[in-house]
Amino acid sequence: MAVSHADRTAAWHVKEDGRIIQSTHFDPRTGRVTRQETHQGSGTDGCWARGQAWGVYGFAAAYRATGEERFLEVADRTAAYYFRRAGDDLVPFYCFDDPARPNVPRDSSAAAITCAGLMILAEHAQDPIRRQRSRDRAEALLSALVAGSLTPLDENDRRPRGMLLHGCYNKNAGWHTDHELVWGDYFLLEALRAWSRLR
Repeated sequence: MAVSHADRTAAWHVKEDGRIIQSTHFDPRTGRVTRQETHQGSGTDGCWARGQAWGVYGFAAAYRATGEERFLEVADRTAAYYFRRAGDDLVPFYCFDDPARPNVPRDSSAAAITCAGLMILAEHAQDPIRRQRSRDRAEALLSALVAGSLTPLDENDRRPRGMLLHGCYNKNAGWHTDHELVWGDYFLLEALRAWSRLR
């Protein structure tokens, strides 16, 4: 059942270029897709950065659990899309397509989730080139998160060490748009644990 679900998710939610579509609606009688949308991104066809991150992580986890190369390919394709769109500092805006960029929130949790997914590939991919590329990308994300989103941000920052800032829960609803997010902390820790195993 899990493999079938992952296959269907790849077919419905992952575009050829690696972009993730957040939601697919279908007719329950026929199974025919009736529409697709991204409701937490900018507009219905925007690419929501955390949705992209869930794709990277989810397909990496599916590959780890099954060893099926098709899930590795999808994880790699979704990660490549993330890196093409994230910008130089690698911590993406909440939506890759919001026309108001750069005046919109970033989402550090998207970077942390993507990083944890890449660490799965760095540990489990059979191809050494793919393993190294995944590790290099994950380490670049870790560096970006530590440099720009993890306290202390500078010598005058008196907040406790290790707070992952700049998460965006839901920009469209106005919920916690520049905040700490518990899943950001979790996936950053998961990525750091994997990185410590690879060292």
